[in-house]
Amino acid sequence: MNSQRRGFALLSSLWLMVMLSGLGLHIATRARADRLSAANRVETARARAAADAGVEHARSLLTARLRPPPDAGGATGATPQHPWYHAELFLRDSVQLGSASYAVRLHDANSRLNLNLASVDDLLALFVALRVDAGRADRLAQAIVDWRDPDDLRHPRGAERAEYIAVGARALPANGPFALVDELREVRDVTPELFDQLRLFVTVSGSGRIDPNTADEPVLLSVPGFSPEIVAAIGRLRASGILFSTADQLLAALPPGTRNRLADRAGEWRPRLTFETRELEFESEGWMAQGAARVSIRGTFVRAGDAVLTTDRRVR
Repeated sequence: MNSQRRGFALLSSLWLMVMLSGLGLHIATRARADRLSAANRVETARARAAADAGVEHARSLLTARLRPPPDAGGATGATPQHPWYHAELFLRDSVQLGSASYAVRLHDANSRLNLNLASVDDLLALFVALRVDAGRADRLAQAIVDWRDPDDLRHPRGAERAEYIAVGARALPANGPFALVDELREVRDVTPELFDQLRLFVTVSGSGRIDPNTADEPVLLSVPGFSPEIVAAIGRLRASGILFSTADQLLAALPPGTRNRLADRAGEWRPRLTFETRELEFESEGWMAQGAARVSIRGTFVRAGDAVLTTDRRVR
């Protein structure tokens, strides 16, 4: 009997040791997970602070350029008439901020075609300029407009909810404006390869007007009346250092034959252009020197007199 009691006591002790060891392991594991979670939160907060610093750095530079000294300009080509010209060059390098860093990317929103404001014809012209097959370009243009319009009435060659459901698409049309250019990935017939090409020429920010001083050739070709010959002439003038400040100045700078053809359609293209950079899309990314946390802040800087406002601010 005594031997049985001693065996039972030994077995109980062993089980207690196992339980205590398991409990200790659980507590240690939980404590480690909590420490890692806390460290990640701190690291993310520091990365967010660095990204915020990048936004404010860019804002201060842009504000200063709205009140430049008499000899302002320099390597960026900015002038008192075009203070934000070539803004992508204002903050070309990353900036270290203690143990964190940030990098800011800027580009003129009016150098790209606005997905939320472009017509089917505008989009079709852009796709044709990018050498997309005409039939596919027509389908794409109509599908994009169907994605953003508020109804489920399909354009003849477009696609609405029923067409996406029929093929088991992972996302359905928003029936509202594109919030991000990345949404374009979900539109019918937009392949990853086509998206990588399109994202350089489209935006969801800005007034929808196009700046002939900064827009690339495919975007300029989406402007009514802008033929390849006219766009080529604008490109040559820009390469020679000419910046346009008005529609009349643009017309006057063109060769006579080209000028006359464009003047005949002035009512179509004049309302579609702007001649100064007033809206800049930005992305400020912050990160820690040691760690994986990265925070991105996107939005738009807008000129308001000699002040700079921020709109559409999003944190990722």
